[in-house]
Amino acid sequence: GGVGKTTLMKKIEREYQKTSHFKVIWVAVSRTVDMDMIQEIIMRNLNLTFNKHDAPYIRADKINNALWRNKVALMFDDIWEYLDLEELGILGQKELDTGSFKLIFTTRSKAVCDEMHSDELINVQPLGWDDSWALFKESVGSKNDIESCESSIVEISKDIARECKGFPLALK
Repeated sequence: GGVGKTTLMKKIEREYQKTSHFKVIWVAVSRTVDMDMIQEIIMRNLNLTFNKHDAPYIRADKINNALWRNKVALMFDDIWEYLDLEELGILGQKELDTGSFKLIFTTRSKAVCDEMHSDELINVQPLGWDDSWALFKESVGSKNDIESCESSIVEISKDIARECKGFPLALK
C-alpha cells in the first residue's frame, strides 16, 4: 500500500461529482469482505431500505433494479479478493448499460482484476527518484529550504527520501 491508489480514486470521485450526472457511491471494502455491509452502503445510497433479515439475494435484486433505473458510479476501494458482483446485485436480471453505470475499484492484485473481468487496468507505480525528491522537499517545507542546508542535512534528507521507496504517502 501507499502508492496512491485510494488518492487517485478520490480524485476520480471528485471529478464525477463535479462534472457528471452520476450518483457516486463509495465503498471501502478492505481485507475482510462483508457482503451485508457492502449491500447496506449501496442500498442506503440508492435510498433503498436495508433490512438485515432479508436474504442477500432479495437485497441483490433490489440493488440491481435501482442501479438499472439510475446513473451510478460505484467505487470499491481496497479489494483484496474476488467480489461476486451478482451476489451483491450489481450484475443480475437487468443488464446494466455502461453509459449509465460505472464500476471502478482499487486492488493490489492483478489476479483480482482478471477474476472480475476488468475492462481497463491502470497500474499505479511508485514515483521515480526526481519526483520522490521533489515531493519530499515540498512536504517538509519550501523546495529551497533543504537545498540551502548543510550538505550533511541534505544527504540525511535524501537517505530518508530513498527509504520511502517512491511511495507518495510515505514521502509526505
